[in-house]
Parts: sequence; C-alpha cells; structure tokens
Amino acid sequence: MPTPPTLLKVAATMPKHAANQPGPSLGHHPSGFTLVELVITIAILSITLLAVAKSLQFSLQFSADSLWQSRSVALANAYADEIMGQRYDQLSPGGGGRCAPCTAPHALGRDGAEARGGAVAVNSYNDVDDYITDPEGEPPRNAWGAKRADYSGYRVIIQVTYAGTDLGLSLQAAKKVAISIKPPAQTAAIPFVFYRTDL
Repeated sequence: MPTPPTLLKVAATMPKHAANQPGPSLGHHPSGFTLVELVITIAILSITLLAVAKSLQFSLQFSADSLWQSRSVALANAYADEIMGQRYDQLSPGGGGRCAPCTAPHALGRDGAEARGGAVAVNSYNDVDDYITDPEGEPPRNAWGAKRADYSGYRVIIQVTYAGTDLGLSLQAAKKVAISIKPPAQTAAIPFVFYRTDL
C-alpha cells in the first residue's frame, strides 16, 4: 500500500533531529518545575525565614537587656563607692570609730536639712542612711547631687536597714544597703546589696 502524500510532506518538513526524538511518554519528564514543586519550595523557604527572623528578634532583645544590665551595674557601683565613703551613722564620731548609741532603726534617713541635688548641685549627705529614697526612687545623681543626663529614664531606689545579725554581729553593728536600679522600659528593677559595718 502506497504512503499517502500528506504524511510524506509532514515528515519532509520536520527537522532531522526532531524526527528522531521520542515523544512524551510516561517515563519522560520535561525540564523545569511543576506548580506543586514551586509551592512546596516557597513554603519551606517561608518557614526557614520565619525561624531566622524569630532568632534575630530573640538575640536583639537579649543584647538590649545586657546593655541595660551593664549600665545598671556601673550605676550601682558608683552609688556603692559613694555610700561606702560616708560615715557609718549620723552619731558616729567625726574622726571615725563606733557610734554609741547609733540612730534608732525607725529614724534612719536624712537628718535635718541634708539634701542632694535640687536647683544647685549640692550634696550634704554625710552618712550611709542619708541615701534612703522613697519606694518610687529618684533619677540617678552624681556625687555632687546633679542629675545624670547619661542615665535618662533610669530610677534608683535605695533602702538602708540595720542587719548586723545577717553577719553574726549585733543588730546595729552593720547596715544592709539595697540599691535597685530600674532601667527605662523595664518592669523589674535590678537589685544590688552590700553591707557596711560599724568598725
């Protein structure tokens, strides 16, 4: 049976390399990605990027916390150095030595007209318990009583109590100084505690 003329024309017009290539079959996949593969790839990339973003947020939060903590430690050390340089009690002898008697526990705090700061930078604190603040605290001040602009937004809370028994001494032989530094935008204050003895 002779070949119809239309089939000969189609075979003659096809390039040689195309005529020898097998057509699509079940075992042959065209090159490229299917829509399902693209959707799965995008989903995996999205989950990975979300995990990376969360870890960055976590590390940034802790780097800010460590900055506030290191600044708080420096501020607490400045206060502790200043307080430790003062007399133990208002009733302590001027040249040093133990107070006998010491200020009554309920009377600890500023004595008379002692002040720190205000319109004129002045510091007339002269003993450990003069530094007691109200529970809300106050803005940080330097040794002369001026507000510290480098600690804007911070609060300093200082409590002083007799605590000699904590150290195995008589009650009024030591004072416990608790300094709490509250950094800006933080809910909790960072506590620091030290003892000053009447020796």
